Order: sequence, then C-alpha cells, then structure tokens
Amino acid sequence: MSETAPTPAASALDELLDVSPQVSAAIILERETGRLLASAPASSAKPEQLAKLTTRMLEAADVARNELGREPVSQFEVATPDGHVFVVADATSVVTAVTSTDPTVGLVFYDLKTALRVVRDSGGASAQADAIVVPVSAGSNGSGNGDNGDAKRGRWRKGNS
Repeated sequence: MSETAPTPAASALDELLDVSPQVSAAIILERETGRLLASAPASSAKPEQLAKLTTRMLEAADVARNELGREPVSQFEVATPDGHVFVVADATSVVTAVTSTDPTVGLVFYDLKTALRVVRDSGGASAQADAIVVPVSAGSNGSGNGDNGDAKRGRWRKGNS
C-alpha cells in the first residue's frame, strides 16, 4: 500500500467519494488563503481551476451577504442543466463538489458537511493517528469481505462514538 499516511483532507475526500456516488469530483481548500489541500479523484481534471472558481464564488456570495447584512456564507449550490456545484464552508476550510444532474441536494450537503467535520476533528497529526487506530467496531479491521461498505459508512456517519 502507500508509504505515507494521507492527509485528513485527502482521507475525507476519498471517504466522500466512497459514500456519495453523486459526487464526481471534489476539493478542499483553506478558507482564508484559498490554498488547495486535497482533490479527488486523482484523475479529476484541473483541481486548481475548481479551486479558483470556488474562491471567486465565495467572494461573490460574501459581497451579497454583506449587502444583505447577513452572517458569513456557510453553503450554496449552483445548478446548471449539465450538473451542479456544491460549496460548504466553515471558519477554516471549504469543500466543493461537482455532481451530475438531479443530485439529492440535502444528502450532498450533508456529506460535504461531514467531510469538513472529519477534517476539523482530525486537526493535527496526533488526532489523525487516533482516527486511524480506533476501530469502527470490535473485530472490524477492514478485512475486506462482506460488510466493507457498511463499515465505511459507519466511520463516515459516526459522530456519537
């Protein structure tokens, strides 16, 4: 397998693509700088272009929210006849996902918020190591047969412990 552990952002995007088949490509950025932290899948074309587009969309949304006297933007969707772009942001990170036409909007937003929570909760290297070491359930160590999808979904949708 891989010699180095993936970053929390890369792991979150891999998990996102595993549990959300509607998402064809995704990126995670630092909110303040716009620096690209991760993109998936590896074969996706032009993640830097999607990062720049995300930054411009967030800036436009921020102008609108200022004019309306609202709180900072936390999420939005751009729908076109060819597909959708979803953006979810927290104080430090932004996740953007591209889908085909007719996605389940609420589910995509939920999965993107989960991806940001995974990145936020894994914070530093010690938190990332803890996330890797702690099994989903006793005896479930990713042996691959049978319940692999359910095990992944359990890790992704956890949160209660």
